[in-house]
Amino acid sequence: MAAPTKKKSVLFICLGNICRSTMAEGIFQHLVKTNGLTDQWEIDSAALGDWHNGVPPDDRTMRTLKKNGITGYKHLGRQIKKADFHDFDVIFGMDEDNMRVTTSRTLRRCTSSATELATIFSRIQTNFFHPDHRPDVKV
Repeated sequence: MAAPTKKKSVLFICLGNICRSTMAEGIFQHLVKTNGLTDQWEIDSAALGDWHNGVPPDDRTMRTLKKNGITGYKHLGRQIKKADFHDFDVIFGMDEDNMRVTTSRTLRRCTSSATELATIFSRIQTNFFHPDHRPDVKV
């Protein structure tokens, strides 16, 4: 019997974890679910600061997700922690400042290479966004 495969894991971060990182998490969860890959992924989001710990995503984030057919997303804001750098294969900052702060805190390099990450997203995009179905995102 083959050993169980470790899930791939991704963490999206921004300043407060109520807008951009939660939007990215919700969209990524939706893509993974749509492609039947839920059992292969661990997906989360976090903040650089602690201002919104325990707070749900901003109403505008939730409305935008809903307008684009993504419902049922739930999350309570949390701050990034030291263990995240070990626990997640890939950490995405929502802008350059987020990445600069995050990389200055990194204690261990992520295990996924840029090539592996590009391959993962290419597969998801290919399976989700068919040439004759490119959804418009309504903001």
